[in-house]
Amino acid sequence: MHQFRLTNDCLFQDGSPYRNRAEGQCLRDFLMALLQEFYTGESYRFKVVDDLGLACLATTAVCVYHEKRWHSTVLEKRALVFATHHGSIVTDQEYQNCLDLNRRTSPRVFVQTLPNMAAGQVAACFGIRGEYYVLVQTSPDNATLENTAALTLAYGGADLCLTGWMEYTIEQELTVKMTIRYAHEKDQFVGSLASASIARS
Repeated sequence: MHQFRLTNDCLFQDGSPYRNRAEGQCLRDFLMALLQEFYTGESYRFKVVDDLGLACLATTAVCVYHEKRWHSTVLEKRALVFATHHGSIVTDQEYQNCLDLNRRTSPRVFVQTLPNMAAGQVAACFGIRGEYYVLVQTSPDNATLENTAALTLAYGGADLCLTGWMEYTIEQELTVKMTIRYAHEKDQFVGSLASASIARS
């Protein structure tokens, strides 16, 4: 079981540098390069995806590329549980300001629309046809995310569940954290397989 951590400058595998962002390479090109290397699904128009969606896709691509059990699991047995921070007028306004400054276009309402789109893009690209949830909660440490994943595995008929935390903070930082959990009890504590903390420049 490998662990991955994706920052704005480097992809780490088990704590060691695995892929570095080239000098002068913009963040979006770095994420696109990771997708081109690790994404093995059908063709998808990544260039029209917003930054958070691209971060989720890149992190998931690296995560599942190294997980053989993912590829041997039928699509209907794959589940997805994503969560995002609770609604914040300040957060929404900061995000809207970024759009007004002609940055990458994204849906106008971050809290409800963007996380659902990012999760939907992941589900479409990585063949997740089982249970599907996008939660709104107060923090990434909230037990609701893990409890929902555990219940999905126990009662939803899924063999594995991709869980993810997505947040756009008032400090203008995108954060994505991913974990893959399995239905068998012995696999429940595999820990975080991949995470991404991406700061806008």
